[in-house]
Amino acid sequence: MIKEINLTIALHDPVDGVVYALQQGKAPGCKTVQAQTGKGKNLVFAFTIQLKQAKGKGITPGGPFVQGPAGSRFVYITIGSYGGQVGAQWSGRLKVPLPEAAFQKA
Repeated sequence: MIKEINLTIALHDPVDGVVYALQQGKAPGCKTVQAQTGKGKNLVFAFTIQLKQAKGKGITPGGPFVQGPAGSRFVYITIGSYGGQVGAQWSGRLKVPLPEAAFQKA
């Protein structure tokens, strides 16, 4: 590991009454953390990722919140029933890209 950095995702204008959460780990068996319900205000998710030396060259993000293969890393924000909301009318995940070029000078 090269170093850890803190990231924040701000979700603007979430749907009222819908639960949003940060996915930790890979499915199946992943869990959701920082669950928040849309109530007319922006939602903020704060977490830490690790920057690692990629196989070959460059730096790639990793850690329990990071998903996807090297070169296409991302974080999931879960929505509705995927975020643990019982009886939700919404289900899904929001894919937030982590462009690796942004971390090369970190």
